[in-house]
Amino acid sequence: MDSQRNSVVKDASLITLVSYPLRVAPLPDNKAPGVNDGMEQERKKIEAKDQLRKKMLKAKEDEKSK
Repeated sequence: MDSQRNSVVKDASLITLVSYPLRVAPLPDNKAPGVNDGMEQERKKIEAKDQLRKKMLKAKEDEKSK
């Protein structure tokens, strides 16, 4: 019986370990300059329009309440 058990272990293939480099997402503050500048400008435009719209609605509501 020992010879059978030894032959099974002997015939088994070796498993080699593989290691991969650790990948970490960059923090938002670590963006390279110039990356997504177009998106940032568009976001600022949208926010400015939204603020203007809110001010205009508030002004209309203030006039109606007078």
